[in-house]
Amino acid sequence: MSQLTGTRNRWPIVISVLATTFLSAMESTVVSTAMPTVAGALGGVELYSWVFTAYLMTTTVTTPLWGKLADLFGRKRTLMAGVVLFLTGSALCGRSGSMVQLILFRALQGLGAGAVLPVTMTIFGDLFDVAERARYQGLLGSVWGFSALVGPALGSTILSTLGWRWIFYVNLPIGVVAALLLAVYLREQVPDRRSRLDWVGAGALFGAGPAGFPAMGLGVCLLHILSCPRTYLC
Repeated sequence: MSQLTGTRNRWPIVISVLATTFLSAMESTVVSTAMPTVAGALGGVELYSWVFTAYLMTTTVTTPLWGKLADLFGRKRTLMAGVVLFLTGSALCGRSGSMVQLILFRALQGLGAGAVLPVTMTIFGDLFDVAERARYQGLLGSVWGFSALVGPALGSTILSTLGWRWIFYVNLPIGVVAALLLAVYLREQVPDRRSRLDWVGAGALFGAGPAGFPAMGLGVCLLHILSCPRTYLC
């Protein structure tokens, strides 16, 4: 187990963790508000539901894998990797030129979001003692309820003022600030471990678990690409 060191100034770490959680939790509610406009702009309304499915399924399947990676390589490195994947997916979603591209980039976004739940909970568990832990983990849980309340209103405001692409671009400055706070203030010692990730088990999780459904959906997307490539890729 990694040990956090030099964490007397804990509030920057708390803010970073809460901001990262907020981005992940808010993503589904904000995007749902913008999707009718997005579908009208990009076409491919028959693939509408896969924009949500790709994100939620990759998030669900990768959550236990990120937890294991946090044990092997440390909380900081793992959460930073997840944030980078999430922000990369967000930037690419904003650049999407077709519904198929949006679905693929949402899946990438979900891969990063899968790191948020297990690693942020673990960081709070390492950062606070038993007497304080429940309070801060409750604060972390309240972020999900708050995002459900403000997400649709925020999505509507962004859509009417900046356009649908900013539904995704708005993640970038918040995510960058959260990553910088994490990089500067979180210190940990990761013990040398000889254990390895179970690649066979990870592959089975992707193949037999919920990721099988996005795989089917991506197969449908591929058929659409092959049948009418100019419509979806240009």
